[in-house]
Amino acid sequence: MRPLPDSADLEMEFRFTAVLSSDGTGIFNHRLSLRNLARAIDGAGLYEDAANISNTFDTYKPVFHRLEAVPIPAINTFSLPPIVCAADYDDDDVAGLSSFAVANAYRNRKVCDVRYPFEIMTKVPTIQSGYTVGTLANTPVTIVNGYLDFQQPPFQGVLHMYGEGFPLNLSVIRVFLTIRAKCRYQR
Repeated sequence: MRPLPDSADLEMEFRFTAVLSSDGTGIFNHRLSLRNLARAIDGAGLYEDAANISNTFDTYKPVFHRLEAVPIPAINTFSLPPIVCAADYDDDDVAGLSSFAVANAYRNRKVCDVRYPFEIMTKVPTIQSGYTVGTLANTPVTIVNGYLDFQQPPFQGVLHMYGEGFPLNLSVIRVFLTIRAKCRYQR
């Protein structure tokens, strides 16, 4: 087997699965990172194989994000409110939304009925080369040719999910997340 040459790209898919619930006030408010493989949902959760791949490749460029949502079986008899899924490609992945009106005001949004399976596919825009963005630790991250450092990815890019009027602490949907990314060896 030949070693990979410098700057070789390999397209890979990273996956993450979780159950999303409403909180103690009946609010369904979650955020999914579109770029950071170590912050799958609400700032936590490492995508499968991301740690192993980061030992081989130096950088990655997310090109596609897919959310597949399946209702928790026992809830299809309830009348449940809809949720809004809203993509914000340059927002920091640090806080959820504050109201249904804020979620609905996003240009890139979709209203979803959580009683039925749904899917949202999002092409992830490339961050421009040389653009420096901050992280939660206020450490700048420089983007080179749209590729992000595995060891220090940015916190920008989020898919918000927001809804109101749910039963308290109800498990609503199981989500299956996929990020397709080009990985590059540059050592």
